[in-house]
Amino acid sequence: MSGWLVRRVLIVSLFLPSLAAAFNPADVQRLESGANDLARADLSGLNVLNRRNLQGVDFTAANFRDARLWSYEFDRAKLEGANLENASFHGSHFDMAVLKGATVRNTDLSNAVCGAADFTQADLSRARLVEAILIRGNLKGAKLAGADLTRANLTHADLTGADLSGAVFQEANGDGAKIDIRWQAALQSQNMRNFDKIQWVHPAAVKPADLARPGAGKVDKEPLQPTVPVKK
Repeated sequence: MSGWLVRRVLIVSLFLPSLAAAFNPADVQRLESGANDLARADLSGLNVLNRRNLQGVDFTAANFRDARLWSYEFDRAKLEGANLENASFHGSHFDMAVLKGATVRNTDLSNAVCGAADFTQADLSRARLVEAILIRGNLKGAKLAGADLTRANLTHADLTGADLSGAVFQEANGDGAKIDIRWQAALQSQNMRNFDKIQWVHPAAVKPADLARPGAGKVDKEPLQPTVPVKK
């Protein structure tokens, strides 16, 4: 990346003191030059990138904290374990992106397109997902406490095991979404669209401890072998 662009980012950050640039210029230069291996890169506080197509880039465990990257393309990008806390990706695309275990607290993903994105075990506490497209998204075990999903599209999304405490689902589309039944009462008053089409998931039945032992249940299926020699 040319020096003028780095200076441009720094100048922008001067007018946004709360977003003071802390990124690594070498990491930004590699990204701008077309590199696709940005694992563990420090892109925190970044506000400007000439390269808008970031599809398929490996950002595993990268740091995007406080970044402001609106309308960028992250389709199929690898963001597992990445830190996106307090960042803004308004209108960006994350179709089929992998964000397993990512930190997405207080992050703005409003109007973001996240079709079939994998947010398994991600922390989306207090995230802003207003009008986000999460069709067929995988949010198993995700933390969505206090998140705002107003008018989000959750068609066929999987939220089993997710923490939805205090989350807002006003006018969100729940058509075919899988949600633990313990949240049914909390969501019923939120005017969700296609509420009657939500697939409520019941907790798995607990099996008796003796049935969980190795070899249990085989007594009636396998004949016992005699321990004493049989006289002929």
